[in-house]
Amino acid sequence: MDDHQRLTRGQIFGLLALAVSFWASGVGLIRLISSLQLWGGTGSAVLFTLSIPTAWLCILSVRRLAGLAPAQVLTGTALITAVVGLLDGLAITWWPALYGGPALLAAAWLLWFVGAVLGVAVMQAA
Repeated sequence: MDDHQRLTRGQIFGLLALAVSFWASGVGLIRLISSLQLWGGTGSAVLFTLSIPTAWLCILSVRRLAGLAPAQVLTGTALITAVVGLLDGLAITWWPALYGGPALLAAAWLLWFVGAVLGVAVMQAA
């Protein structure tokens, strides 16, 4: 990794805090989607489609809030997605009711969203 891609200690702590807040927000969103019974069919198609511009906004927010240079976007995004993925893996395994609905459909959307976020980060870093 080049020195210009390395994160400072402050950036790492900021990114970890953002990861936890994104995870908690994601759980809340999934609970809302479940309560509105939007999983499956057209509801899921809309959610998957809206994930792409939402991923773009998340990356822009992360860049600004964590003070990332363009060369640090991919590294910062990888750290956030790693933390969020670990938290989701734990929660879906041991506390699936936390998501308030069908855990398999929630997990499918989470995987899609992580892919969208990483794809956007690669495009912004290029």
